Amino acid sequence: EKVNAQEEMVQKSFNRALDTLNRIAKERNVEGIQYADVLTRLIKESVIASGAASLEVLLSSRDRDLVSQDILQGISRDLGSESGARIDLRMSEDLLSGIGGAVVRGVEGKVRVDNTFEARTERFRETVRTQVAKELFGQEL
Repeated sequence: EKVNAQEEMVQKSFNRALDTLNRIAKERNVEGIQYADVLTRLIKESVIASGAASLEVLLSSRDRDLVSQDILQGISRDLGSESGARIDLRMSEDLLSGIGGAVVRGVEGKVRVDNTFEARTERFRETVRTQVAKELFGQEL
């Protein structure tokens, strides 16, 4: 029963985190966190992780106005100068659903990096779950 109570607290913590991410995506500026900056960082991380040179960015319809072609060109330029590679980055016609974040995929369709809030939360769930359990209960679940 103690483990169930602990697991319930951990789940509530995750739900609260997703609620906060949803608020940032909707309000676009929460406590100094600019959602446009978050999207730009997520796109950069995705491009780096992809290892591909010709990519398209998928966003939700709500987020499309936050990332212009100029921003994508700036990301391409910055990452290209760091890596020495020519990076072609463009907006996809396809749209995402969900809370927020970005997906970057190779134009050839072989590479896909999902940096949506939901995917990131799932990827880091076990690590964060362990940390939350330690913080809340002084032990690992």
